[in-house]
Amino acid sequence: MILILYLKDRDRAAWLAVLNDSIKLSHDFLLISSQDSLLLNLDIFLKKNKLKLTSFSALILAIHQASLTQVKIATATANVLAWRFNWPLVGSFYFKEDFLLLLPKLLKNIKAKSKFSLLKVKYERQPDITISKKKPKFKIKK
Repeated sequence: MILILYLKDRDRAAWLAVLNDSIKLSHDFLLISSQDSLLLNLDIFLKKNKLKLTSFSALILAIHQASLTQVKIATATANVLAWRFNWPLVGSFYFKEDFLLLLPKLLKNIKAKSKFSLLKVKYERQPDITISKKKPKFKIKK
């Protein structure tokens, strides 16, 4: 079975279990700000379906829409899980097509891999961080 973490948008996500190229199990949940709900909901998904992580042989990360922080957290979570179990790992970031149309391509990509390789974070846009234009009211002495 293949485990999929699917971030639908900034508020919703799902853990999915795929067997024989079709989704057999799913668990939809809300992404709560300032709380890592990914692992909590993975645990709920596994217990509800009487599964163990060892039931899976690969991991796919699919991000349709997400904030920069959500992308970092989801990618780190996927990397740690895949590394721990030496699962092949593939990801798709900010895809435009429908998830069900993308799924066959992701499944083909994951079947071509045999072991873990690090998934690098990919962003749709650069972070909106700027240097303050205010002059500080202090001086740093050397």
